Amino acid sequence: MRKLLTWALAATFLLSLEGGALAQKEEAPPATPPAPAVEKTTPTAPAVKPEAPATPAATKAKAKAKKTKAQKRKLAKKKRAKARKVKKEAAE
Repeated sequence: MRKLLTWALAATFLLSLEGGALAQKEEAPPATPPAPAVEKTTPTAPAVKPEAPATPAATKAKAKAKKTKAQKRKLAKKKRAKARKVKKEAAE
């Protein structure tokens, strides 16, 4: 009886391993048909370059923008100096 039980358990165990191995088996995916070739045609329109404005107002705006960056840096530097000064006074 004990031998029969051992054989039955061994057979059950081996069958469960075989099922797991079958589940892990990889299969190749089905072949997909190649996509049909599509010809792309681009219209050949002449390239038009937009003319840049040659007004002095545009150059002034650029100069002004650069000036504000410099001003921002200067202001930030002043704020840092002021913060250091306040920190120093608080430490004394």
